Amino acid sequence: MEGKTKMRFFKFIKIAWRLSSTLPWVEDPGWDTSDANALRQFLSGTAGTKLRAVLLNMVLRQNSHVVMQCDKKNLQIEAGYANGMRTTVHTLEALAKDVEPIEEFTTDAFDVERTLS
Repeated sequence: MEGKTKMRFFKFIKIAWRLSSTLPWVEDPGWDTSDANALRQFLSGTAGTKLRAVLLNMVLRQNSHVVMQCDKKNLQIEAGYANGMRTTVHTLEALAKDVEPIEEFTTDAFDVERTLS
């Protein structure tokens, strides 16, 4: 690493270290089938449909902003932000899907078998 790059790296690590100590973890709320059903019902209602349209537009705008980005210096930051937006919307939609009981969940997304122990 060059001297200037090395200093920027250490400065980044120092900032990340400070931020990690001030952001507390929260307890996992234990998402279950009734929560998924309530969210799915909301998302299929009038307000939920509007929310999904707003979120979709936000993702599409951010993606188009990245594609039209001329400044290569900010491209990685903008692409990361666009990916974060997409991931947030995907997570919200994934939470609205049926939650499978742990006894019946034996494969992952690619149908790879796994043991429950």
